[in-house]
Amino acid sequence: MQDYSGKTIKLKNGTIKLIKKAGQAGGQGTVYFADFNGKNYGFKILFSKDDPLGEQKCKNIKELLRRKAKLDQKIGDNGNFTFTFPIEETKVDGEEAYLMEWATGKDVSTLIEDGTFDKYSLQERLEVIWKINEALLFLSQDALCYQDINAENIFYDTVSKLVTVIDTENTTDAYMVENGEAAFVKGKGFYMAPEVGAGLVKCAAKPSDYYAMAALYYSILTCSTNSPYHGRVLYENFSLRDAGDMDIACERAEEDDELEDFLTFTFDPTNHVNSLEDFCKEVKGKWKEESNKRLLRHLEGITKNWNEVPNELKELLYKAFSNPLNPACYTKRPLPLAWERRLKKLLNKDACSTVPDNSGKEELSYSNKPNLQNGCGLYLFNSFGDRLYLTDDETLIPMSFVDSNSKGGFGKVKKHGNEWVFVKMGIWNLEASKNNRYCCSNVKEIVIEEGMRIFQAGNSKIFIGIERV
Repeated sequence: MQDYSGKTIKLKNGTIKLIKKAGQAGGQGTVYFADFNGKNYGFKILFSKDDPLGEQKCKNIKELLRRKAKLDQKIGDNGNFTFTFPIEETKVDGEEAYLMEWATGKDVSTLIEDGTFDKYSLQERLEVIWKINEALLFLSQDALCYQDINAENIFYDTVSKLVTVIDTENTTDAYMVENGEAAFVKGKGFYMAPEVGAGLVKCAAKPSDYYAMAALYYSILTCSTNSPYHGRVLYENFSLRDAGDMDIACERAEEDDELEDFLTFTFDPTNHVNSLEDFCKEVKGKWKEESNKRLLRHLEGITKNWNEVPNELKELLYKAFSNPLNPACYTKRPLPLAWERRLKKLLNKDACSTVPDNSGKEELSYSNKPNLQNGCGLYLFNSFGDRLYLTDDETLIPMSFVDSNSKGGFGKVKKHGNEWVFVKMGIWNLEASKNNRYCCSNVKEIVIEEGMRIFQAGNSKIFIGIERV
C-alpha cells in the first residue's frame, strides 16, 4: 500500500489531514497520525480489497458505528480504560478506512521491551493488569469478542494511567464469530491460542480471547514478550526458536514430534518437561558467548519475576496454559470476571468493577448494592462466564449461552416455588425464536466459589448461573 502521508480526505463533518504513519504497517492495515478539525486523531486504512474477509470486516465496522453511542455511554469517563472504536468510515482508493480517537502513551510491548515495566513494582504492574482487565471485562459483559488481544494492541499512558484498546475493527458479537458470520482473526505471534495455531478449531472466539488475555498478563507479570511455552523444548529446537507465530511453531513442533512437550507451560508445577527454571540451571556456566549470557540473564529475569507472582494469579495462569489442545481444558480458561475477583482482593479494591452494569442504572460495587426489587440484584452467568443482566420483568438481555448443539441463544429465568426454571426463547435468529420456546425444569445446582452458583438446566446441557450481590 502506498504512503498517504500529507493526503487530505473529506469526511462528513470536515476534512482530515494524514500527517504521518504511526509505526510500521500491521497485518491488517496502516494507521496514520492525523489532524481533524485541529485535534489529534488516528486514521486506519485497511487492506480490505484483497482480504477474503474484507467484506465482513466492512460490515463489522458499520455495526460498531451503529452501536458506538451506546458503547460510549456504557464506558463513560471511567478514568481506567477506553477504546478506539470507529468514529466515521470512508474509502481511500477503494480500501476501507475509518477515523478513531488517538491513543496516548505506548503499547504494552514497547513498555516491556524498553524496561519500563521492569522498573515498576509488582503492585504497579498489577494495577496496569487490573485496568486492562476492566476493559476486557466490559467486552465480555457486552457479549463482544475482541479476537486480537496482544501486547501491541493495548496502550498504557504512564502519566494519565489510562489504558486504551486499539485496532477494534475486529470486535464483534461472540456468537457471530462462533457461527462463522464474522471475520475471524487468528491472533498475533504467541498470543494466538494453541488450538487455533494447531488448526484444531477454525474460530474459537472467546476461549481464544481468554488465552490471549492470560498470555498478555503473563507478559506483564514476567516483563517479557515470551510465550508461556518459551521453555526448554523451544530453546533446544532451533526450528521452533525462529518460528515467531504460534501456528508456525505448532506446525514445526508437530513435524519434530514435540508438539505435546512444546505446549507445556514453562512453569507447570506438575510437569517439568519444558521447565524454564530447570533449563536456566542446566545451562548456567555452559554458555560462554556474550549473546548467550545475555539471553540467560533474560530468562533468569523471567524466572525471578514469576517467583514474585502471587499464588492467586499463578493458579489462574496454570488453568489458562495447561493441556492447551484438550477441549475440556481450553474451554474452561479463566474469564475476566475470575481475574477481576483475584485482582480486587490483591489490590484491596472496594468496588467490584468500574464497568457500568448493562442496565445503565448504576455502577456495581459492594458498597452500593443494587435493589433486588428493581431487577438489577440478580446477575446471571452463561457458559462463557459472561455476566448477564435481568430487566425489570426478569427477561434476560440477549447474550450468548451454549446448548448441546453449540447453538447460541437467549432466554429468561424464573423461580417457581423452590425450583429455578430456565425458559429458552430461542437461538439468535429472532424470527425462529417465536416458535422455539420451551421450558427446562429439574434444574441442578452446583455451588462453586465466592457466592456464585452454576445451574445445569435439565438434560439440555444449557449452563446458566446466578449470583446474589
